[in-house]
Amino acid sequence: MAGSKRPAIWSPEAVADLDAIWNYYVRVAGRNTADKIGREIGKTVSFLEDYPFGGRSRAEVRPGLRHWLPGRMSYSIAL
Repeated sequence: MAGSKRPAIWSPEAVADLDAIWNYYVRVAGRNTADKIGREIGKTVSFLEDYPFGGRSRAEVRPGLRHWLPGRMSYSIAL
């Protein structure tokens, strides 16, 4: 449905984690790699905004938790 996209809401902890991930990759692999990782995370967040129930349920770990493997990275999100 057009216009029904629900924007991601980033907790302060998630923003801090994203900064830490970017800083780590700058340090170990360079800015270009850190930027690429950041773009991959951004694409995944965009996917989540479009398909919030994508991936596999992991309710046995935590109610509302979903997990998927887009490309080489593994993601989990609590809804």
